[in-house]
Order: sequence, then structure tokens, then C-alpha cells
Amino acid sequence: MARISKRSVDAAKPKAKDTYLWDDELAGFGLKVTPTGRKVYLVQYRVGGRKARTRRVTIGPHGSVTPDAARVEAKRLLGQVAASIAEVLGRRKLDIRHTYVGNYFTSLEMMGVTLTMIRLDGELDRLLAYPARSLGLTNLKG
Repeated sequence: MARISKRSVDAAKPKAKDTYLWDDELAGFGLKVTPTGRKVYLVQYRVGGRKARTRRVTIGPHGSVTPDAARVEAKRLLGQVAASIAEVLGRRKLDIRHTYVGNYFTSLEMMGVTLTMIRLDGELDRLLAYPARSLGLTNLKG
């Protein structure tokens, strides 16, 4: 993984199958390189856990879209996904108690955005909010 920049995009070479370069600063933002050499910016996410379908949204081709413009659009698209999830949860009278944004270890073997929902009792809510630092999660908010 690397930060998607003009240099990293120009260095990405086509292979026999589609390959992906994932950004290490914005989870879910990537570049697809086709065997013909076409390079396309995209966002990948999954809502509903490990068994849910992975969704990819094309942002645009490299050349027509710069890496920085693609990153801005990726943030906008991911924000739309988060807003729509929050709206659905609100209609179902479910509260969002904790949100974590960043690169975390998960059981999923994919880059992208993951939404995890758990039912919290008082003790679990308190423990989840407790300041912690580990390989998989850094929660310093407390």
C-alpha cells in the first residue's frame, strides 16, 4: 500500500489481470489498473458484514481526473455512504455510539470501508470508550 499520488499512479504497471493500488491514508480509495493499461480511480465499500456484497464506485479515469481530485471525490462518496447508513439507523431508532475512522485490522481480507454493528450494554459501552492502544485499534478519546 502507498499513498495514491501522481508518482504512484504513473509507476503502476498493467499485469495479466486487473490489479488494485489501495491508498494507505483513505480506506476504500483505490486505483484499478487493467491489463490494457487503463487506470481508473474508485471507491470500494461493503455494508452488512463479511457476507455482504462488495460495492465499487468508479470515480473516473486517470488523466481526466487527478489523484488529488479523485481523493476529494472519494471522501465525498464515502461520506454519502456513512450519511445514508446513519439515516437508516436513525429511522430504526438505533443510536450510533462510537465511530472510528482510520486503518484498523479486521477479519476481512479486503481494503475498503467496513461497518460493524453490535448491541451494547452499559459495561461494553464503557469498555469500548476506554482509552486504549493496540495493534488493531488506537482509541485515545476516552
